[in-house]
Amino acid sequence: MSTLEVVGLPNGRYGVQAVGSEKDLEAGEFDTREDAEEWIFERAEQFTLRDEPNAIIPGGGQGPR
Repeated sequence: MSTLEVVGLPNGRYGVQAVGSEKDLEAGEFDTREDAEEWIFERAEQFTLRDEPNAIIPGGGQGPR
């Protein structure tokens, strides 16, 4: 399992980095931190729609369902 986090880039823009994974991430660059966070949220929703058992939706809590 990997975690996605927003990182600041040297050019003043933002990117998304996968922590704990060797997989390439095709997130691109974003103008704002909020845009990058929105990309992460949408990606998490896609995993959930595919019934990905290890997907944690940001803001979704961590307790049992």
